Amino acid sequence: MWYCSVAISGFNELYTYSSNTAIGEGVVVLVPFGRSSRRAVVLDCSQEASYQGVIKSVKAVYSHLRLTSKQIRLARWLADYYFFDTANYLQMMIPFHHEDIELPRHIILNSDYQLPGNATRMASYIEKIKSGTVSYTNQLPAEVLRRLLQRNIITVSDRKTVSAFQPTQRFEKLTSLQHAAYETCRDSNQQVLLQGVTGSGKTEIYLCLMENILQKGKGVIYLVPEINLTTELEKRLKCEFGQRVALIHSQITQREKFRQYKAIEQGQIDIVVGARSAVFAPLPNLGLIVVDEEQDSSYYQSESPVYHARDVAMVRGQLENAKVVLGSATPSLESYYNSHTGKYKFVELNQRYGGTLPTIHIIPNPETINEPLSPRLHNELERHLAQNHQAIIMLNRRGFSPYSVCTQCHNSQRCPHCDVALTYHKSMGKLLCHYCQYSRSYPGSCLHCKSSEIHLQGYGTQKVEEQLFDLFRNYGVLRMDRDTAGRRSKAEQIIDEFTSGKQRLLVGTQMIAKGHNFPEVELVGIIGIDYLLNMPDFRASERVYQLLMQVAGRAGRAKKNQAHVYIQTSYPELSAIECTAQGTQEKFYQQELQMRQMLGYPPFSRMAVVAISGSDRESVVQALDAIADCSAVDGVEQMGPAPFLVEMTRKRYQWKLVLKSKSRSKLKEALLLANNCVLSSSIQRKIFVDPVGIL
Repeated sequence: MWYCSVAISGFNELYTYSSNTAIGEGVVVLVPFGRSSRRAVVLDCSQEASYQGVIKSVKAVYSHLRLTSKQIRLARWLADYYFFDTANYLQMMIPFHHEDIELPRHIILNSDYQLPGNATRMASYIEKIKSGTVSYTNQLPAEVLRRLLQRNIITVSDRKTVSAFQPTQRFEKLTSLQHAAYETCRDSNQQVLLQGVTGSGKTEIYLCLMENILQKGKGVIYLVPEINLTTELEKRLKCEFGQRVALIHSQITQREKFRQYKAIEQGQIDIVVGARSAVFAPLPNLGLIVVDEEQDSSYYQSESPVYHARDVAMVRGQLENAKVVLGSATPSLESYYNSHTGKYKFVELNQRYGGTLPTIHIIPNPETINEPLSPRLHNELERHLAQNHQAIIMLNRRGFSPYSVCTQCHNSQRCPHCDVALTYHKSMGKLLCHYCQYSRSYPGSCLHCKSSEIHLQGYGTQKVEEQLFDLFRNYGVLRMDRDTAGRRSKAEQIIDEFTSGKQRLLVGTQMIAKGHNFPEVELVGIIGIDYLLNMPDFRASERVYQLLMQVAGRAGRAKKNQAHVYIQTSYPELSAIECTAQGTQEKFYQQELQMRQMLGYPPFSRMAVVAISGSDRESVVQALDAIADCSAVDGVEQMGPAPFLVEMTRKRYQWKLVLKSKSRSKLKEALLLANNCVLSSSIQRKIFVDPVGIL
């Protein structure tokens, strides 16, 4: 009899189960647990039981689902660092599928074959095989595959025959600045921060580094912050490096995730591209991880289990001796600080390639809150469109109107489940909560006083699109936000339509700010940013600066006319606005670092948030008071307890306790105490280590 120690999601301790046969480390099994069955991961198996009570038997073994020792080691680090159980991370790393999947077999073109002169269809596919466009049996029509095998033109194999990667001498096309940056990144023994202005050619540096790694027979993970950036990147990487590229993100099916996992694990994939979860791709010989737009908060997973993909990349690079390159035009203050204190190698690209940096103008907001564009921005937009240029208007607020108010009783339409106003979405004819997705039809009268005088206040991307369509319909107007581009295919369609020049004006949220290359854009208008500056978060100024620089970077990417960016604000004197307009990035970072050091915020301290939620407000406050008492540790500062900015969501009250310390070990001690504090079963507790926000 064999006894397996298994990890189960939701529990820190290991559980013992019996098995008639030995089960290898990392194998996924099904075990009885209470009145139900749970999936678990085997971490140890021996013929001696450490547990002396009644031991139940393993119900099923999924031998096709097996995690490697490297994955287990990384999961244990994650569990220790982020205060979640190991099994949660292990099961996140491997997509579950009840049965094994047979992968398509690799095609090998034989050297001595004879092809009939009239076999034009087979000849065309042979050319595709030679070029690498077709590599696997599922890429061939069944009849073509059968004939090629019958004539002994090809053979098939479960694994690709490893052949030397053919270099392209890509680096010879780099500018002198790019070439110097590439060589520094390639030769550095440290992890690298590549800071380059928008349009400076960071992607070309990545591609050269990837080619260098592929020549060594190693694999690459390429992370981007948004799913809608992955398709274009996947196409380019397949064009540059062949078909051995896998795309990983949350919108593909579980079966496809498992198929890709198996192909990666078996060495059929050289490059994995995707959003944050792609950092766990099981490349057997990892050589490089690229984290593009490393400052982006999308890399932080706030759902359970919590992790920051950028930091996971750094740790995985250390564990597997792989190079990690962080890339950004506006690095996070933590990465900037680490690169200037010797922890990372700092590499800079301060010149655009094939374009000029835009001129940035600061202009006042319109006089009324319901007018999106000031007269000057309207006039400049009209002038640029008339000159056959493209333009972008960025507003980081979706919907038509953010709130509606009764002019008689002054009550607003609010969500019954969350402490927020309902946003009016005109295209749906509904009021919608952006937190719990509650919706109801737009009322004809006030729910409180029955008055019919309900006025919509403010504006979102829908309203801006409608107004601009009325003014500039002849030029074509597109909108890109979560409502129009929630699915990857929809985002691709909008991007393709705008890039082709069929539509000249694009309105959108911050989705349009990242990674897109629109060479014909010569005007960018940024509106409605003042509320972001007023957020009660120590990162507010940094976020606004990064957003402004990223959006502004969409303009002037072609060597044509001088591009212009117009920022509407009532706070031109604030550092984020002023430094954006002046182009003084170093000044902004130094000012922010001085402020952070004075107040003891990261990167000069370590921080965590203990979040508590429950249906009864008094119970939530009492629970957090108890956690504050039991987690008091010398050298750890407590801020709070306090409610989150939106105190109630989904009928649950949300409160927080912020902990910060200059000592990582002291903070960990406090978090262990906070995590072990006994709470009522009606209270939910969650810990966010190194949070990207504290709202």
